[in-house]
Amino acid sequence: EMTSSLVGSEMCIRDRVIIAVAFAGVYNLKRGSADGRLFLWKIATQAIAKEPVFGVGLGNFAGAYGQAQYNYFSKGIDEKEAMTADCPAYAFNEFLQIGVEQGIIGLLLFLGVVILAIRGCLRDKKKAGILGAIVAVLVFAFTSYPFSVLPICIAFVVVVALANAGMERIKINKFILAALFFAICIYNFSFLHNATALTNAYASWSRLSLISISKDMDDNISEDYSKIENWLVRYPGYLYSFGNVLAREGKYQQSNGLLFKGMRISSDPKFSVFIGNNYQLMEQFDKAEEYYFRAYYTLPNRLYPLYLLTKLYHDTGQDEKAKAMAQKLLEKEPKVMSTAVQQMKDYARNLLK
Repeated sequence: EMTSSLVGSEMCIRDRVIIAVAFAGVYNLKRGSADGRLFLWKIATQAIAKEPVFGVGLGNFAGAYGQAQYNYFSKGIDEKEAMTADCPAYAFNEFLQIGVEQGIIGLLLFLGVVILAIRGCLRDKKKAGILGAIVAVLVFAFTSYPFSVLPICIAFVVVVALANAGMERIKINKFILAALFFAICIYNFSFLHNATALTNAYASWSRLSLISISKDMDDNISEDYSKIENWLVRYPGYLYSFGNVLAREGKYQQSNGLLFKGMRISSDPKFSVFIGNNYQLMEQFDKAEEYYFRAYYTLPNRLYPLYLLTKLYHDTGQDEKAKAMAQKLLEKEPKVMSTAVQQMKDYARNLLK
């Protein structure tokens, strides 16, 4: 018995070593991607801590993440972490994303539904396939965003329902069932109407985007943009495009109003950059400086905000600040070298000369 116990212990240790080596091998194979994912999860947990109970609301993950990443880097920049940082639209972990958007309460409710489904499968051996499907989706959800893909989301709801099917039968009055069926039909008709209107609004936006990039932009194009605002106000791309049109028409305050909305639903620092540009055109240079710094601390591996700060200081006669920022721009290593980065560094060199 002692010998078999020792053999079993050695096998257990060997299995653990093999698993550890396998994980280490996978990590080294995609080290940069893994570091970026781990940093993303770290910032996401800080976003949860900001609104721990009810979260920031459905669809607001990106904006909350951008704010959390800005708060993190504004306290001090670690260059290694800065190189792995990005401006994601998803948490690449559905549990964290639910935690950010719906808070601890929403996450507990989701986990409760999953646990009940697994419990239903364990009670019935015939549901082994359903259990496998649930586990597969949950494993996938730990490193990606399957619930943001509608077919996967529908399939997951179906397998969770099948996991609990047959456990308890509830008798429903025929009148209640008919009323419920009628309500579903009404909802589907309204949904189809809204879907058609949304499709038309999206097509209008695509057309207006092509018109807005031309040099001979129509003076009234902003009016056409405003007609579809109610349908596309949750699309960061639309808000950025509409803000650009308003800025070109000289309506900087209105432009910033849209860009602020974009900041709340997007983690991309381009919104802060654009807001800073508008403030500079309105000659509110302190505000412009504030939002250029915000863009930089939101994603410190981009050099463009430093370049804009250098130009701002130079154009407003703040020569010492301009030189200090130009020096910082030259010392900063970009995440990806490009012609634009080289031109920004050349500008800094010429300024220091």
